[in-house]
Amino acid sequence: MQFFSDDKDFSDDTGAIHNVLKDIKINFGLMTKSDNDAAANPLLTLSDYELSQIKAAYNKTMTKPEERTFNEQEYFLYGTNEPLSVTLTHILNQKAGIGWTSYAHTGLPVPVFAMGKGESLFEGFYDNTKVFNILKALTYVK
Repeated sequence: MQFFSDDKDFSDDTGAIHNVLKDIKINFGLMTKSDNDAAANPLLTLSDYELSQIKAAYNKTMTKPEERTFNEQEYFLYGTNEPLSVTLTHILNQKAGIGWTSYAHTGLPVPVFAMGKGESLFEGFYDNTKVFNILKALTYVK
């Protein structure tokens, strides 16, 4: 079971949530209230509730997939995806003020429209991967 990068494997370290939290900070910027950088980054500091959700998802993720069972609430929260990944995504979405309506989508082109700089690039139906490339070009991300 691997998370975040190919060289990290926490599957034999089930009690080491603190190690996972270090990687979460490095890779996602999220940190606990006790982190030395928390005061300078209040928007990225995890609430007690968010931290409890990460810990619960981590414990579920650490269960071998073939032994993992989801109750109705957990299925609603995670779908059929990795609990820790989904929970981190939900927290980041909330903090960024964005949201998604499903865990999956079809491969059909989606309608995209915009206002502001580059709006002419968003008129019509696009493959969802093209939206990323347009945003990347508009924001000068390399």
